[in-house]
Amino acid sequence: MCGVLRRIQKVKLERLVVSFAFAAGVTLIVLGVLWSRTGRDALHYPDEIESTTPAPNDRQVLRETSVQVNLEKGYGARLTIDGVAIPTTDLDAYLQGAGSPTPGQQIELPPTAIYDQANATITFQPTDEAVITELRQGLHVATVTYWKLTEGEDHSDSFTWQFQVL
Repeated sequence: MCGVLRRIQKVKLERLVVSFAFAAGVTLIVLGVLWSRTGRDALHYPDEIESTTPAPNDRQVLRETSVQVNLEKGYGARLTIDGVAIPTTDLDAYLQGAGSPTPGQQIELPPTAIYDQANATITFQPTDEAVITELRQGLHVATVTYWKLTEGEDHSDSFTWQFQVL
């Protein structure tokens, strides 16, 4: 009878240890998921910025990559790259000045940062005519200054990030 009781106690102890290990494992997995930071949170974007290209801390950016910021609707912006303020052209105003292009017609954009209010984006493509002709190999620092269109540029804020060109 004593041998049977020992076996029962041993089985209960093993179940208790296995149950405890399982519960600890599940708890650690749940805590890991709750504490993890991915996507926008990991990139530390302010609420007004949806994304940037290149993303913060990108390490393998090509020289011909354009710098683009996607904003929330209703925001204006300007760009500074490596301390150089990029002149900005409002796409709507530019198209009005160029006449009404027909669908499919090619238009030549100026070598500036292009702000597109309809898509809430600002994009700069380095070209031979632009203030920055190319993104040279190495570390680059970009800053977007943004503001709510209804409040004006006097109430602006900024976001700075860096990326590495191959």
